[in-house]
Amino acid sequence: MKKLFFAIILFGGIGAGVYYSGVYEQFLGAEEDDDDEYVSAEAMVTEETYVEPESTPAPQPAMSAPSPSPAKALTKARREYWEKPNANWKKYKYILVNTVRVTNTSSNSGMSRRDQEMLGSYFQNAMQNAVQMKYKLAEKAGKDVLLIKATIENIKSSGDNDGVVTMKGFVLDSTTGTKLVQMKDTKSGSLFSDDAIWGDITKGLDNWANQLAGLLGQKLGKVNYETPKSKASNEALELLADAEQNLFRNRLTSPKEDNALYLYREVLRIDPKNAQAKNGIVKIVKKYVSWGHRAIADGDESRAWRNLDKARDILDNHPSVLGLERRLMGGAVVAAAPMAAEPMAAAAPEAAPEPEAAADKPADKPAEMAKKAAPAAAKPAAASAPVAADPWGGKPGAGSASFTAGNLKPFMLGLETTGDIAKITAAAKTRLTKEGFKVVGGYSPYPGTQIIVVTNADMKAQAAKSKMGAFGAVARVGITQVGERIQVVYTNPVYLQGMYRMKGNLSGAAAKLGKALGHQKAFGSKKGIPAGKLKKWHYMFGMPYFDDADELGSASASKIEAGAKAGKGGSKFVYRVDIGNGESIIGIGLTAGSGADKTVMGSIDKGSLRHVAHLPYEIVVSGGKAYALNGKFRIALSFPDLTMGQFASISGAPGAITNSAEAIAK
Repeated sequence: MKKLFFAIILFGGIGAGVYYSGVYEQFLGAEEDDDDEYVSAEAMVTEETYVEPESTPAPQPAMSAPSPSPAKALTKARREYWEKPNANWKKYKYILVNTVRVTNTSSNSGMSRRDQEMLGSYFQNAMQNAVQMKYKLAEKAGKDVLLIKATIENIKSSGDNDGVVTMKGFVLDSTTGTKLVQMKDTKSGSLFSDDAIWGDITKGLDNWANQLAGLLGQKLGKVNYETPKSKASNEALELLADAEQNLFRNRLTSPKEDNALYLYREVLRIDPKNAQAKNGIVKIVKKYVSWGHRAIADGDESRAWRNLDKARDILDNHPSVLGLERRLMGGAVVAAAPMAAEPMAAAAPEAAPEPEAAADKPADKPAEMAKKAAPAAAKPAAASAPVAADPWGGKPGAGSASFTAGNLKPFMLGLETTGDIAKITAAAKTRLTKEGFKVVGGYSPYPGTQIIVVTNADMKAQAAKSKMGAFGAVARVGITQVGERIQVVYTNPVYLQGMYRMKGNLSGAAAKLGKALGHQKAFGSKKGIPAGKLKKWHYMFGMPYFDDADELGSASASKIEAGAKAGKGGSKFVYRVDIGNGESIIGIGLTAGSGADKTVMGSIDKGSLRHVAHLPYEIVVSGGKAYALNGKFRIALSFPDLTMGQFASISGAPGAITNSAEAIAK
């Protein structure tokens, strides 16, 4: 009864505090930032809304346009348009869409060559899907064929500010090369969505593809349309567009009913002869095969078998599948037959590194079989060269997100990519070390995650200026698998500086972290917290502040370290840092009970950008006594937007965290 009475008083006080503080809706809101709306300088152009350009001089410099006299042209905002006068549009009945090139990419775009190729393939497919709603696609040039050529360039990543992407497009006579239309358009907006870095760029590409369809509809007229598509055919085209986007994002066979394989198969259920869907399935298989060969090159046999199994589940007799199988079974490597001609889509790149955590190899595929491979087979084929050790491309981390602008947020997304999580972790450590950080510890709290803890001389010096400043002496980097993408995120030192009431300034450390790992997007709170309110922040009425830390009793740093290494309270020692004012900070992972890292994060860390850098927890020794932040405050500072329901789901965690800290200090 006492516990029930206490719970009623506690939650009644919390509810009243939420109501009277006017933040009720804040705590019932979304966990993550919603995707930003894409902002365009032009409204979408469709067949119905396309407007004939006025007759003005052609904008020659930007497009290297020919010099016809009375040309139709339009220059509005950042859009340029030129059209050949008196062109005979009615002679064209078919459309051929060329491979799209991605060029002149900004140095801070963060795009690898593979990403550029995938983006070009996506735009080509988007244009084909939009056009074939009413026109037949051609496989080669001809007198009645229009050729569409396009390039994507000047991609600039955004972070919190507007990013930019530019498209140049040409409509040509496919046999003579005569230019009928040339255009240039620049779109801006937040180019990073929560679930894929280039997701919002694809929104812009879809917009341009629909503009192209609108232009052709206005020029060619309905006389040249195919027989009207059935409802089922239109559904297939929509499914193809979704499938291509999932293929672009490496969402190959998961999540359930929202992956490339599922959607391609749905297309084939509607249209069994659809070439684009068939080719898309082959692309999926060849990606898994490529990842399998790469796993062999990395010495990870179990991962190679797992990728082979995935490929065999889809097309067990494809030549590339048989080649990988023979290589793993110890035979000679068989080169896969070329992919069938793909008139509907450009081949997607296959060099994406394996994005998923390795699983154990099935028992019926003993390692001895692979060890029998001939020496020549031990080396990867040229197409399966190992992934570059540095996914940042050897350049400074990219992005324009600010650590300090506007309301502050607890985390920063440095990079989102694909690859081997162990290699990305190693690359991150190397880059951090080059920027003057010292790696003081790290661990994997649960599968698919790696955490790195770092400090530097400046962080320790700034921390030494304040009592209990040791809490701010380290930065935590989380590298985690989310679907088939890997996110590199880290704590925002400036945010923690405010939360920990430090006199020192950690903006220098933040800048170096951004240079090492990138600074694509600040996240962790929908609206963030004003800098001036951080020092007095707490989750809500009745909840603890920073200075409500739990005192664990008299203890030395060595005693705390020994207790964690002994596993007291279900703990795991992660790191120790001593700073100049006599304080020390010791990091502990928790492996058991309701406060276990896996248990807590499994309940509340479910957003599209993960908060894994919340871990590990800390004990600070100051003045001969040990202190741990109150569990409610420590969790809330990393998850300031938790709803009451989410907090209730881990109601036992704060107390369990305190109990573990007390056990370590005894």
